[in-house]
Amino acid sequence: MPPWNLVFLAGFFVFVAIRGVYKERAKGNEAVVRRRDAMEIALLVIMAQGTLLLPLLHLFTSWLAFADYPLPWRLHGAVQ
Repeated sequence: MPPWNLVFLAGFFVFVAIRGVYKERAKGNEAVVRRRDAMEIALLVIMAQGTLLLPLLHLFTSWLAFADYPLPWRLHGAVQ
């Protein structure tokens, strides 16, 4: 696995851990007004798939390999 994928995974796990801690802290807080409609919930579900599921699919499967593209020749030395 390339080193940048490991950096991404480390950051992803940190993101999930921080989110979990704050979600647990907020459980006890009482919501005064909750205005979630079906449209907002649908948009949140779509956003979650784009930010959580697709990057993991790209790392662990070849399903999104068609979207890979080579870097311009000027950047090869800067990245490696």
